[in-house]
Amino acid sequence: MYILRRAADNAFINMGYGDTTSRILNHLATAAQVPLNVVSLTGGVNYYLPNMDSNVFNARLYLIPSPLLLSGADLRNSLRREPDVEEIFRMIPLSSMSVVGIGCLNDRATIVKNGILNQNDFTFLKMQGAVGDVLSHFLDKDGNLISVSQEQRLMSTPLKELQKLENVIGVAGGPMKVDAILAALRGKYLDVLITDEDTAQALLERS
Repeated sequence: MYILRRAADNAFINMGYGDTTSRILNHLATAAQVPLNVVSLTGGVNYYLPNMDSNVFNARLYLIPSPLLLSGADLRNSLRREPDVEEIFRMIPLSSMSVVGIGCLNDRATIVKNGILNQNDFTFLKMQGAVGDVLSHFLDKDGNLISVSQEQRLMSTPLKELQKLENVIGVAGGPMKVDAILAALRGKYLDVLITDEDTAQALLERS
């Protein structure tokens, strides 16, 4: 409701990667009266496609034609220079709003469920102080980017670019995500947070 009320006709909306944002996209595309224009903020095409329950999908998709995590930094850099990929990254700053999820480091994390990272990767990230991720960039408790080898292979909008965007809407909730949400807020990656009441209360108590 928040997004649809603020989306003008023919608006372009940037969309992040993950289960939550995938569900939001499918709901928006079903509820919108006019077609939405949706631009992906990351690779990982499958999370931006209509799900099996979408009888109506009223959205035009502009997707980065790439996996989320490439096999090597050289391949990522080469793909990043491809004209089709460059075109999507040029569209991102021109969109009127961006919707991102916030991940935490547990077994139910999207990036673990889909096999992009494993539990050993998560253990290593925790040892380096990671508490969660935004657009698959891992953050410490203060919202600083944690430098890991995966970062060089990641097809995703850089966090510095995310900070420059206007109307970035973070969507996340639940007690397991409090640390990750705080990190995203402290890093100043969000302009708006949509969450549930209990999580909001926990954030206020911790901030």
